[in-house]
Amino acid sequence: MMKEPKITAHFHLRVAHQRRSLLNTTTKRGATTLLAAVSMTTMMASST
Repeated sequence: MMKEPKITAHFHLRVAHQRRSLLNTTTKRGATTLLAAVSMTTMMASST
């Protein structure tokens, strides 16, 4: 009975960590994609 809250807290902490790392990955990927799109647009604009 005493172990239950500890396990629950650990589980929530782990879920929060996974969610945060997933968010970081998504943000990084989004930033990279955005950067690529911007550089692509800049190249197209400079070529014309």
